[in-house]
Amino acid sequence: MSDTHNKNPHADRHEGSHAGIPANPVHDDAGDSKLQKRYDVFSFHGLVNIAKIIAGAITVLAAIIGLLGGLDWMIDRKLSSEAILRKIAAQSRPSLIFNSKESIVADMGAVQYVKPDDIRVTKRAAGNMPGHIHIGFVRLCSNAPILTPLHDVVEIKTERGKGLDWEFDLDWSQYREGKPDADILFIGSLFIM
Repeated sequence: MSDTHNKNPHADRHEGSHAGIPANPVHDDAGDSKLQKRYDVFSFHGLVNIAKIIAGAITVLAAIIGLLGGLDWMIDRKLSSEAILRKIAAQSRPSLIFNSKESIVADMGAVQYVKPDDIRVTKRAAGNMPGHIHIGFVRLCSNAPILTPLHDVVEIKTERGKGLDWEFDLDWSQYREGKPDADILFIGSLFIM
């Protein structure tokens, strides 16, 4: 048999060692190996890796802060837009203004809930003042609509009418005389649920 067949394949690992003593005894001793790994963190390469991790964390934090600042700016810009504010007001508390001649003067989101041509003065009080107002709705108002005259004092009693409609009785006992009928404006505010 030749010497090449009897040779231990792991024998090359121990070349340069004497009688089975490893060439680098530091790596074979477990305590010294842990100590060396602990000090490897504080070596130049270990500090560079720590610096990379810190720089990456700062970059991510700066990106998040920049994103939140950009979102705040966009929200502030949208909320300062008159069109957006009108849309929010129309959805949160829709209302409309009409006069005592049954004409809608301004819509702030409530016209979509009122039946077409169904704001009517059904009874007149003294001085041709509206005594009873009927408003027909196309959608259920679970709470009574609030009817308020602009620039006038009147007591209004509200009651649910037929179907989805509401009826308003007006008492003008505190009304100031001399104001023309066409100048009386009402604002109707709805609470749609």
